[in-house]
Amino acid sequence: MHPSTIPVFVSNDGIDQFSPDILPRYEVALKYAEEQSLKVKILVLCNPHNPLGRCYPPSTLIALLCFCNTHKIHLIADEIYAMSVYSCSQDSTRFTSVLSLDWEKYIDPQYFHHVYGMSKDFACGGLRIGSFWTLNDELQRAATALANFHHSGTVNALLACTVLENEAFVASFLAKSLKRVAEASQLARSLLDEAGIQYTPANAGFFLWINLAPWLRREDGDDGWKRERKLMERLIEVSVYVAGGQMQNAEEPGWFRLVFTRDERLMREGLKRLRRVCRMA
Repeated sequence: MHPSTIPVFVSNDGIDQFSPDILPRYEVALKYAEEQSLKVKILVLCNPHNPLGRCYPPSTLIALLCFCNTHKIHLIADEIYAMSVYSCSQDSTRFTSVLSLDWEKYIDPQYFHHVYGMSKDFACGGLRIGSFWTLNDELQRAATALANFHHSGTVNALLACTVLENEAFVASFLAKSLKRVAEASQLARSLLDEAGIQYTPANAGFFLWINLAPWLRREDGDDGWKRERKLMERLIEVSVYVAGGQMQNAEEPGWFRLVFTRDERLMREGLKRLRRVCRMA
């Protein structure tokens, strides 16, 4: 992030952030930024969401497009987990790409942009291959100039093309991937249920948002975020790393992002060590 970039976060105040009802909170955040003499230029929309692992319904996507259009804010739709939606039950929201909507009805094309990459859905983080789509000529020129010095390399590009052009392989790979991700998620949930650890509903991505607030030590001080950091340190001491909520701008301390797409043996051992640390807390 550029040193002059100041992020402005939207507090949900108990409102479902995936519902159109959250839009007034965006207005509040925008007004607050203006009062601080901050000019909001970009809204970054991660769909499916990281770290909550949920998808935005079309109604909320349209509301956000309209919000950005009204206030002349660029919307960058990051859909890097688009093909890692492993459950579409009645109580979960299916993934809808912003590109699949009639988005030109709701936002000026100059303010709408889309990014994707192979690092998540295709487990190809090392390739550094991604896409950036925009109809904004000025932004295209800027991105092209940067790309001349930051391209992924010929070998990487050839490998990515070989994979993506093999439609049969892609279909088979994604089907197997979703099956394994779903199984890993189910294992993690069962282990968390057994441990009495709360987590939020999720149906996409490789992680669960878990609540370890009951195990934050009072003797670690009055600052809840300090307690969270202390719990992270104790977990690291037993070779377990789960990302704390403070680094992901959680609204209250004690929430952690648990990545579950690991070998079953590692997951069982990791959760066992986590439980042991929490019992000691």
